[in-house]
Amino acid sequence: MLRLLWMDRLRGAAIIAVVVLHAELSVRAASGHDLPLVHAVNGLLAPYRMPLLVALSGVLLTPALAKPWRSYLRGKVRALLWPYLVWVTLDTAYVAARAGGLGWDYVAHLAYDPKTYLWFLAYLFVFYVVSLALPSWLRIAGGPLVLVLAWQADPTADWHKLAWLLGWFLVGDTLGRVVRRRLRPAPVPPRDVLGFVGRNSLVFYVSHLIVIIFVTDLGAWLGVGSAALLFVPAVLVAFVVGTLLVRARRHAPVDALFVLPWQVVDTTRSAVVAAPMGGRQAV
Repeated sequence: MLRLLWMDRLRGAAIIAVVVLHAELSVRAASGHDLPLVHAVNGLLAPYRMPLLVALSGVLLTPALAKPWRSYLRGKVRALLWPYLVWVTLDTAYVAARAGGLGWDYVAHLAYDPKTYLWFLAYLFVFYVVSLALPSWLRIAGGPLVLVLAWQADPTADWHKLAWLLGWFLVGDTLGRVVRRRLRPAPVPPRDVLGFVGRNSLVFYVSHLIVIIFVTDLGAWLGVGSAALLFVPAVLVAFVVGTLLVRARRHAPVDALFVLPWQVVDTTRSAVVAAPMGGRQAV
């Protein structure tokens, strides 16, 4: 199997950073104690985590747009919108069970301004749809322009994060046109941990927080008072569960949690690259 290994590894590193962030926040909420070193590391990574993930998805945009627009949109529905809907349903049910109910305002926001950790999938879907209407030159010019506008805007504005990350998505598209010609796909080496997480980033991303919250809640219920003793198993169990889900994707019901279970018939040539959130090869 040929992959763009540098993309897989960068994406894997970014996913690990996301998991560590959410583990720290969950441990603090469950125990009331801080993890100063982890907090400092998360602070250093904060400016890079999500822009990196978004830019890596943008690298794949130009070859994806080479497909017929119906096939392009079907692919994004299968690989982004569907897992968003599935896991938002699971996450909302879990949050409601923990909180004893949720207001309709929270549910309504899932459609236009998600207040859930799954917002990233919704944003990516929007970015891919918007990009379908943008000519090549405008995508090149639009990335830096949108970034400058977002940089100058009020960071508390509702639209700020969407615009900021759209800029990085378009910058990723521009970078992808250059680097894809110079960095060729290569065979996947054995025991490539970062690459494995990156190739299966969708699975780890959508599943990790539910697992982390369950582990930290369980630890607090058992009387574990040490933040470190909550943090370490929360991170480890999240990756163990993610790995088990990856292995279980050979079974159709499990795979349906991550991709819409019908095949898109497409006779166009596909590029051998990493998919928007890892996983499937063709774009």
